[in-house]
Amino acid sequence: MNKWKYNDKEFTSDDIGDYNGFVYLITNKLTNKKYIGKKFFYSLRTLKPLKGYKRKRKVKKESDWQKYNSSSKYVLADIEEFGIDNFEFKILNLCLDRAETNYSELKHLIYWQVLEKLDEDGNRAFYNENIAMRFYHNVKHNDDRIQLTENLNSIND
Repeated sequence: MNKWKYNDKEFTSDDIGDYNGFVYLITNKLTNKKYIGKKFFYSLRTLKPLKGYKRKRKVKKESDWQKYNSSSKYVLADIEEFGIDNFEFKILNLCLDRAETNYSELKHLIYWQVLEKLDEDGNRAFYNENIAMRFYHNVKHNDDRIQLTENLNSIND
């Protein structure tokens, strides 16, 4: 049985079609802690030219996406501790190319406020530790966010 679901249905290699990647949400069913990430359906490798030829060859091969659990060491540790059956693997959206996949992941990370959102007990609601290795959850925020919101609202008026 495949663990990945899209629109509440099992998603398999037969469903990939023209898509190149996807943005996903992993949820720990015991703690409700979540992780958002991206994965590509294919890997591209560049090989040496064949003997007598000058052009390098590109080989497209389906990735390990079906077995993939996460790149987060915290998610992987919890899967090890609680068991994979206590996690839900949901595809949020499918993307046609690498650029769309990267951009879509960024939009989801910001929309879901993965670095700031807290659960009802005051704990972090997401496993995500950073966005694009540039923005980190432990950075102190100040009232600049209020000013930013006011500036954006005045632009839209």
